[in-house]
Formats: sequence, C-alpha cells, structure tokens
Amino acid sequence: DPDAVFSEYWDELPEPVRHVLALAASVDTHYVPEIIATAAMAAGIHDAREAIDRGATVYEWTRLLDATLHAFVEPMLFSIAKSRGVDQQLIEDDLQALRQTIRDAVDDEPLLERLSPSSRLTLWRHHVSLVEQGLLPTDHAAAASASNVAEDCSDRHDHNEAIRLLELALDRKSTRLNSS
Repeated sequence: DPDAVFSEYWDELPEPVRHVLALAASVDTHYVPEIIATAAMAAGIHDAREAIDRGATVYEWTRLLDATLHAFVEPMLFSIAKSRGVDQQLIEDDLQALRQTIRDAVDDEPLLERLSPSSRLTLWRHHVSLVEQGLLPTDHAAAASASNVAEDCSDRHDHNEAIRLLELALDRKSTRLNSS
C-alpha cells in the first residue's frame, strides 16, 4: 500500500521538515517558500529555510518550479502532508501565523518584486482563497489580489472566473466607498 509507505516515510522526516511541509500543504500544492519560512520562523522553527530546502533536495517531497516557487512532487505526498501534517502537526497559532504572513506579503512591494510572476500569482491566489474562506479580511489588499488573479484568468480566457473575482474586488471597493 503506497499510502502506508509514504505515511511511514512522513513519520521519519525530521520535525522541522514535517512542520514546513504541513504549512505548505495547508495552502495548496504550489507555495512560495519565503512565505512558508517566515510563518514557520514565527512559530519557532528557526531553521525553516533549511527545512524547506531539505524537503526538496534531501527528502524529495517537493521540487523547485523556479527560484521562488515550489510544488509537491506527487499528489499523494501533498495529501499525506495535508492530512497528517495539518491535522496532527500544526496548531491554530501556526495557521494564523501563515495567514498573517500571506496578508502582509501582498502589501510588501520589495518582496513582490523579488518573486517570479508565477510566485506572485500563487501568493495572490492563496490570499484570495483565504479571504473567500473568511479567514482573512475583505480589505484593499484582498481587492488588489482578486484583481490580479482576475487579470490572469482573463489572459487564460477563463472569463467567468475573472468576472467572479472582479465582482469580489468591486464589492470590497464599493463597501469601502459606502462606509466613508
């Protein structure tokens, strides 16, 4: 049973590696390692950057898509990191640190400039997802992230999703205007 084998492999990973992989899996199959490292360090994992690198190079649970974007190698590894890691490894403070790191990152222009276009889009998608789940506020940053993701959807001819995201962005802007 491959699931049992990889679950056992998960248990053998060093705790810091499990922690960063669990944080990454809590958002999606693709993630921005700098965001995960910042959130993990806030949770007390001081060697988070090294743990992220080891997750990719030593243990091969993830791979580098570019210098600022990683992804899980296989859906099964993502699933195990999500089920075992998020449910058993992380506490609410870890998830809150990650949400706050994502929220702060979308307003951090120097960080955004360092990220590849794919990483920026991934970050904005994570932000929009957290807003839609009610885990982050619908604020100016949410409107900007939704607009950025909508532009990408339009470029890929996914016009229905672009419209839905623009409505989310416009709802936020109209709410702010009406409350002034």
